[in-house]
Amino acid sequence: MIYADSHCDTATELVLHPGKGDLLSNSLDLDFRRALSISPQWIQCLAIFVDSSQPPVNGIKPDYYEKYLDYMVAIRRQLTKMGDKVVQVHTQKDLDLALSTGRVAAILTVENGAVLGKNIDVLPSLWHDGVRIITLTWNDDNHIGCGACTGPRADAHFGTETIDTGLTHWGRILLKNMATLRMGVDCSHLSDKTFWDVMEYGQDNILFATHSNCDAICKHPRNLTDKQLQALGDRGAFVGISYVPYFLSNKDAVSIDDMYAHIDHALQFVGSDNLGLGSDWDGFDTKYDDFRGVFEHEKLREYLLVKKYNENLVNKIIGENFRQHIAKCL
Repeated sequence: MIYADSHCDTATELVLHPGKGDLLSNSLDLDFRRALSISPQWIQCLAIFVDSSQPPVNGIKPDYYEKYLDYMVAIRRQLTKMGDKVVQVHTQKDLDLALSTGRVAAILTVENGAVLGKNIDVLPSLWHDGVRIITLTWNDDNHIGCGACTGPRADAHFGTETIDTGLTHWGRILLKNMATLRMGVDCSHLSDKTFWDVMEYGQDNILFATHSNCDAICKHPRNLTDKQLQALGDRGAFVGISYVPYFLSNKDAVSIDDMYAHIDHALQFVGSDNLGLGSDWDGFDTKYDDFRGVFEHEKLREYLLVKKYNENLVNKIIGENFRQHIAKCL
């Protein structure tokens, strides 16, 4: 059966900390050896994350596209060296090859559209590199729109005072160009106004929320409200529930039961064909005691089967739904 994960930060972490190993074998949450030991059909999105929240140095902001290039080249170099274990997916043919030959189907994504600056000519270059989904913002604001740390919900949570101006004019232009390329638009990390602007101006876009949980279960500005979940469901967008403890529960102790609560809640709004998993592995520090890393997917599948879900639904959530949705971008 197919396992799929719509978001992890492992590849970027390994570029920053090469002493921890490589994508084939490492000491982090995910590596391909462990993934393939669970299933020979594994789809893994690898996020190239560029942090734009740091203040300028000597009044000069970093060149985020240069940072992206550094990460991308290093990640692709790793993927090329382990060709017997992985296929970097650019096309449907690549995805089918990986799934039929027992190799990880690796899909590059970008977390934080700040890498584009305000240069639309960069977008086709990212597509050529194999990037198939872009998370428009991170937690801070950029040229595209406002991030998750902006707006009333964020202010209430963090005790800040911000102004949510939503999607920019350049952001609207970007959406049109992404629609032309069939590049996925990731609605995770958006401020509320930016989210609703994307719903309005992104009618032709392929939408994802690759790693977002339910605000009704755990109050957090990074989580999606029921209205947002319903809007994504109405658009047939993919929503990936993450394993991040502080997005799962406001309690000190977090367990697999909390994952189930978010999955069960989200299903009511997005439907059985649009829900999956977006782990956010290696993107958070707080870990579970006995529910850690790549084997979380396997444990969750077993857990869901003993709950009220039938095997077909469980298989959809674990991987088949994401396979169907990412195919739109290939």
